Amino acid sequence: MEELYEWGAVVVGFIVFCIAWWACVESYGFWGFAIGWLPSSILGSICGALWPLIAIGALWFFIQMQKS
Repeated sequence: MEELYEWGAVVVGFIVFCIAWWACVESYGFWGFAIGWLPSSILGSICGALWPLIAIGALWFFIQMQKS
């Protein structure tokens, strides 16, 4: 069970990091590329640690989208 948590944390953390860094680059251009990795890594670490909640929230979101 512990290996599953670590695997999920790495996958979700990396995905969130990439999306957040892309958002920084789109918003701030070169400066977002240059220093956007810092807030992106913080957000990725937090989301990686809380990945079960994110997975439940995403599942609930997709179920709600199917109902409407």
